Amino acid sequence: MSSYLKLQNFIKAHATLGWMTPSQRKTFDAIQNQLCVYHVINLFGSHGCGKTFLGWMCHRELIGIHLPHPSLLQRHASLLSSSCVIIDNVQSSRHEFRQILKEVQILSIPKLIVISQDPITEQIAGIELDCTEHDCERVIHNLLLDNPRQKVTSQMNLWDIFYSKCNSQEF
Repeated sequence: MSSYLKLQNFIKAHATLGWMTPSQRKTFDAIQNQLCVYHVINLFGSHGCGKTFLGWMCHRELIGIHLPHPSLLQRHASLLSSSCVIIDNVQSSRHEFRQILKEVQILSIPKLIVISQDPITEQIAGIELDCTEHDCERVIHNLLLDNPRQKVTSQMNLWDIFYSKCNSQEF
């Protein structure tokens, strides 16, 4: 198994609410609050800020189904009786979002979280996830990467840390 998959499985197996970065925790709380009011939420943020991890945590904590790509919506339609569906890697184009929304309405899915890099320009609740130096420090700690040579910079993102760990001798 590749080091990428090993690390991804390690993260999924050990992830708890305590593993969330400060920004992820704040955003998770906002998602929970917004789902009380809105049926569709767009979680967005730059590359490497932890959107997918937050999607996994929403899947676990909100008793939802996490789909890593919109193309899996129809393929797994029979399994989507969940109260919340989280769809990752959604393009922010109006056409793709409306197609997803149409499928979700046909399947009678009550709550939807779409995860995209850019905000979707429809009239839906949008929540942005940021990535700070404190977030990077938390991920380094979670992955047991307390390496004094690895200095957190403002340009660093969580993917940088993930790939650093994949390329280490441990995985």
